[in-house]
Amino acid sequence: MIRCNLHTHTTFCDGKSTPREMAEAALALGLDTLGFSGHAYTPFDGSFCLRDPQAFAREIGALKEEYRGRLHILLGAEWDLYGEVPYETDYVLGAVHYVKHRGEYYPIDHSPEGQARLFRDAYGGDTMSAVALYFETVVEMAERLRPDMIAHFDVITKFNEKHAFFDETGEQYLSLARQALDATLAACPLIEVNTGGVFRGWRSAPYPALPLLSYIKEKGGEVILSSDCHKREALAFGFEEALGLVRRAGFDRVQVYTPEGRRALSLGQAMQGYPQKN
Repeated sequence: MIRCNLHTHTTFCDGKSTPREMAEAALALGLDTLGFSGHAYTPFDGSFCLRDPQAFAREIGALKEEYRGRLHILLGAEWDLYGEVPYETDYVLGAVHYVKHRGEYYPIDHSPEGQARLFRDAYGGDTMSAVALYFETVVEMAERLRPDMIAHFDVITKFNEKHAFFDETGEQYLSLARQALDATLAACPLIEVNTGGVFRGWRSAPYPALPLLSYIKEKGGEVILSSDCHKREALAFGFEEALGLVRRAGFDRVQVYTPEGRRALSLGQAMQGYPQKN
């Protein structure tokens, strides 16, 4: 079996653990592949982004060599639509953290207050129009960047537990999400199943939600597990539960990255001993 996590953040951006601490935690957990996906720099908000992208790339390059044969390390990027990546990557996670409305950038997943400002100030309480803008931005990102995988497709729901802002089960929301998935999957057919919102206590289930995962399966998309890890304790958090959700959606495999490249792994293989937490 291959244990793989390609969505991690370190002290080079908004993470709490160093790359070496992440690598040692990966070895302790029995992971085979570890990808470092620093946040691409966004000029209007650098608070969560890579502060020195070239130093980050050099550090990960050095760790690749040091851990060769023990841990397969990859240099990636979480590339926002409005960001830039000034180094050569092994893979790219496509993401949306901001939407732009009338010349202003509104954060999607920074805080409940920030998201409320989008719904309240930009759209006067018309939450579905704001949700539509978010999904339009996801599609634009996928079509423009052509990433290797899509990060937290429905992160617009991060602060929406118990329908705090809108009804995630309603047809209006689901129709917007499905339309966005149609276009997104045409540009990038690999979607991550992301446990980060659960680890942080905002969500009770990973992204994407089960109805959207089932739709991804119906449309021929593929999935890969990640924990959107910002500290080493979260490196394999919730993977067993995520695999159960993937199975309920109808998948019989997940994608993994190996030294020989990307390949599919059956759920039976994947579920043999995936660690739940550190």
